[in-house]
Amino acid sequence: MRQVFRKFSSGEVAAMHDARFEYFAAEVWPRLREGGASGLLIFASSYFEFVRLRNFLKAEGASLAVYCEYTPAADVMRTRGRFQRGERRVMLFTERAQFYFRPKIRGIRDVVFYSLPQHPQFYVEVANWVTEGGHAEALHSTIQVLFGACDALALARVVGQKHAKRMLADASSSFLFT
Repeated sequence: MRQVFRKFSSGEVAAMHDARFEYFAAEVWPRLREGGASGLLIFASSYFEFVRLRNFLKAEGASLAVYCEYTPAADVMRTRGRFQRGERRVMLFTERAQFYFRPKIRGIRDVVFYSLPQHPQFYVEVANWVTEGGHAEALHSTIQVLFGACDALALARVVGQKHAKRMLADASSSFLFT
């Protein structure tokens, strides 16, 4: 499975959240929208990012399913079913929902980590949801991760200290792991 880490320029720490959102809206989302494939999971590590993305994706007219720590239990089953059947093409998901409920979401073909999880095992768990769909599908799946200079610790927890240092210092903005 391809894992693409995309570095965005964040400038000041205070502007990091806005820079991440602008990068997603200008660079990542247009490509995903043009691709038109279903089975896209967007992972947000905080509820504030979740709300911002939900509002943006609704304004863009995305076929959206949402799952966060505040989603009522009755809506969770309906949301997951619609996503799995392809009735909703994009699922927006939070780290806290993963922390508290540990669901297994099926129907995922591609993943975008809008922000890296604070718990590195969640990266592995979400990646495993993609491979559970079958080996042939996993070969064509992509995990995209957005990161900036302020994400150094979370990045090191996922790729290791050596790779994180190199990725943050390198002038390149895209890194591929297979």
